[in-house]
Amino acid sequence: AIANDSDYGLYDYVYTADTARAFRVAKQLRCGHVGINTAQRNMEAPFGGFKMSGVGRDGGDFGLHAYTELQSIIWPG
Repeated sequence: AIANDSDYGLYDYVYTADTARAFRVAKQLRCGHVGINTAQRNMEAPFGGFKMSGVGRDGGDFGLHAYTELQSIIWPG
């Protein structure tokens, strides 16, 4: 509850020996990333937060979509 009361939600950490509890807690956190027993992050995953953290997502294939425009080209067969 304390973690979710923040105006920011970029990264939270859960440290415990109880794996099931760690995942239960992680699912309740309103943040872009949750580290369970680590401060590392997946460099292939998009990086960004919830609420007032950041201005979108960056990193990974998903992060590239913010910088692209989709165009369809139709060629008659």
